[in-house]
Amino acid sequence: MRRNRREFSDLNGKHNSERVLPAMPISVIYHAVERDVFRELVGKEHVFHIRVPDVFHGLGLYETDGYALRRSFEKIQSPEDAFGFLKFCGGFRRVRDDPSKRDDPPKEDVLTWSEFVRWKALVQRLHLREPWEDFPLLGSRDPESKDDFLSYLKHESAEMGELIWEEAAEQLWSVSDETFYWLQGLPSGWSVQRDRYLSYEETKKIFSAPGADVPGSRAWYDAQAILERRRAKRAKGNAEGKQRLIAHVVAASALDAILATIYIDKLRGIRTEVCDLTDCEQIFEIKSKHGQKYCCNYHAHLASVRRNRPKPRAKKRKRLERKERSK
Repeated sequence: MRRNRREFSDLNGKHNSERVLPAMPISVIYHAVERDVFRELVGKEHVFHIRVPDVFHGLGLYETDGYALRRSFEKIQSPEDAFGFLKFCGGFRRVRDDPSKRDDPPKEDVLTWSEFVRWKALVQRLHLREPWEDFPLLGSRDPESKDDFLSYLKHESAEMGELIWEEAAEQLWSVSDETFYWLQGLPSGWSVQRDRYLSYEETKKIFSAPGADVPGSRAWYDAQAILERRRAKRAKGNAEGKQRLIAHVVAASALDAILATIYIDKLRGIRTEVCDLTDCEQIFEIKSKHGQKYCCNYHAHLASVRRNRPKPRAKKRKRLERKERSK
């Protein structure tokens, strides 16, 4: 039987056409978990201890937006800032699973300020890459070949001209698989669904009937049925049958959520730069083609004032000239 027969045309790829999904909104979600965070100074190093609390204080699990998390992370300038950030996000990064300890997960995670600074530098470098630049290839972390991984990373760092990757080799070796993939632009935790969500106002209106806000009542069950019908109708799409798709990224750690937002920004073609003001390290989106250098108008004005401020020697010379003229 010949392979080029008509019935095999689909298998040969002759009649296949590209499937095109419509543009869709993407949200990055991180579920922060309540943790106790303690800080101590060991020599000159700030060490953060992140522990599972013996008693939870009612905060439990709460959802936060990945972009808001990234903005807070990029503003951190000191161990005090990092301490507040860690208390909010309930931990920062995950480490690789140790098969020998899966039955007894650790109750404490230790993070140093030095490691935190290196993560900040790595995230910033990824954020500042042009959209058409590839993510770095960090090699294979075979458990039996740590030396090979470190030597490969050293070589790649030299090729990229970015020694920060070599400096962070140990923490890249021990980080979780999900984070390791995000660093290379290999996403995980994606889901694409039909939009079947109603706004808060729409939902509130459904449950505004008398007794509908009492769980278990007849009116409450009726409102639940209406809610499901409305959601099913939303999922069907508009009058033409065009459906709206939405994408979610549920990040396993705060660091994964931050890396996910950078990955999405690269897909969107967003270019970024660091503010030119001396004491500002804020990363901003370039929206102008006229050489935008500052994150906001105030910082542009402040930089202009500092440039035009008279130098101390010039002030002294002018003062002497005024004295000479007054004689």
